Amino acid sequence: KDRAVTMWDYEHLVLEHFPNIYKVKCLNHTRLMRQNQKILVDNEVYPGYVLMVPIPYVKASTTVNPMRPYTDKKTLAAIDKFLRARISPFVNLEVQNPKFEAIQVKFKVNFTRDITDPGFYVKQLKAAIRKYLSPWAYDEGVEISFGGQWHKSAIINFVEEQSYVDYVIDFEMYHQADIQASDESWKSNDLEVVRATTGRSILVYYDPPDDDHLIIAINQGSSS
Repeated sequence: KDRAVTMWDYEHLVLEHFPNIYKVKCLNHTRLMRQNQKILVDNEVYPGYVLMVPIPYVKASTTVNPMRPYTDKKTLAAIDKFLRARISPFVNLEVQNPKFEAIQVKFKVNFTRDITDPGFYVKQLKAAIRKYLSPWAYDEGVEISFGGQWHKSAIINFVEEQSYVDYVIDFEMYHQADIQASDESWKSNDLEVVRATTGRSILVYYDPPDDDHLIIAINQGSSS
């Protein structure tokens, strides 16, 4: 009846009417608490509030960052307007982008004996980890998942399975829960498991431009 009542209704109405949206997550009882327009916390037990989190198609757009696929403000506003005409007047609705949370890994790697250019394979290994943690940026058939967790042991196992890797040591994993924050205290907290902090969170690979010190090749004294 073109009305949004259940979470299924909210999600499928948006997907039907906005072809540029790949996926949308409806979170009921969720309110974004702000101070001076800045989101401080996701209150996920707040009755009467509904949060819609859309994700655009990555491959079909030249403006969307595949590692962090944000929906543009114009589309967010259009979804908001579209849904408000189809929901109860007692519902407090908000349409917002996902919260991307980054995983950073740091370790030393010894490559197999046949490797003569460790620097090249460090770059290749970085690319492999990036694809492993954010596969949707490379393969349209892979779904973007909200929430979830990553175990350090799983990433270590993935690295050691690469044909050019002999072994790794001093493996550390960090969690940047707020990629907008300037505070870098998170870089000192080595974790065994990284868990998403909210229902609208998506875990992605931490990919700064100055990450050359994060993976070090220990054989032949080479590094990157």
